[in-house]
Amino acid sequence: MAGRKNEDTEPQLMLWFSKTGHLLDEKKRIHGQIKVGSFEGRLVQLLIEQSLSKTELCERLWPNEIPSDLLRTRFHSLIKRVNYKVRDLIIYKDEVYGLSQDVRMKN
Repeated sequence: MAGRKNEDTEPQLMLWFSKTGHLLDEKKRIHGQIKVGSFEGRLVQLLIEQSLSKTELCERLWPNEIPSDLLRTRFHSLIKRVNYKVRDLIIYKDEVYGLSQDVRMKN
């Protein structure tokens, strides 16, 4: 998967500025804003490193055991919030979550 939205399209490079949280494309157009220290930001940081399953993401985001129904709700709400802030940034394919774009951190 490696961050691809669909197999025929190359992922677009997006820079994520750690101070402002803005995600900009190569033409410097803002696609959204996600604060680095937020839960949304932690999720994106994990997915920048590699695509992960729902179980792996939940274990890293919520290391303390919580009821599975609550965890499921939190997880799907988090995915929706990120995709609302930056349209379709997180994708699900082959039972793992990844990024549709090539996101790189910038200080």
